[in-house]
Amino acid sequence: MLSADGDGFESHYHFIEYYFEDDTASLSARHYLYQPGEINVKVSRLDDLKTDFAQNALAFLGMRYSVILYPSDECYEPLPDDFQRSLAERIVPHMKSSR
Repeated sequence: MLSADGDGFESHYHFIEYYFEDDTASLSARHYLYQPGEINVKVSRLDDLKTDFAQNALAFLGMRYSVILYPSDECYEPLPDDFQRSLAERIVPHMKSSR
């Protein structure tokens, strides 16, 4: 898209960025508004999502998005089944206590 003054291009991004940090770790995730119900977590390896810190961040995201994607070798894909089960175990107690 051309900039307002017509001298160049400007970009408009339509996403929500999440940042999670503590003293020893950080994790970020991005939800593109044109992908309803999906969020992409940014990690270099799937094992990075096995920490208690990452599991808590995933639980937060899992209560807001139905599909959490991680970068595999070729593309973003849904979390493996064992991650999905662990995530559900963390989310269910929160959902029951909010009634």
